[in-house]
Amino acid sequence: MEKIFNGPERINLLAQELISQISIGKKETVKEIIAQMGNKSVVRYLYKKYRNNWLLSLDDDCPYNVDDWEELFFRFSNITEYDALRKWGIHHKDDGLLLLLSLTLEILRDVLP
Repeated sequence: MEKIFNGPERINLLAQELISQISIGKKETVKEIIAQMGNKSVVRYLYKKYRNNWLLSLDDDCPYNVDDWEELFFRFSNITEYDALRKWGIHHKDDGLLLLLSLTLEILRDVLP
């Protein structure tokens, strides 16, 4: 199925979803987030795990090209836990969702005029 929104379009909605998950106390390790980015599955992993509390539908019929989002995060999959602290200010090992939020902002920075 062809998607209406491709590339980084509407990835800001994912950032809002991450804020929502963090707000209700969900946590992921930095190590797990980096591993999932390396598998090109971080968005789907989180959606599957937190689906009951997830506001944004990412089912197959959603208009967002989640594969494109996965590819964008894959570009960061070579970072280490030390990089997360040094480059993005992530101080705790279980702040993986904050790391992903920071990376989403990085992606948005790159695409905005």
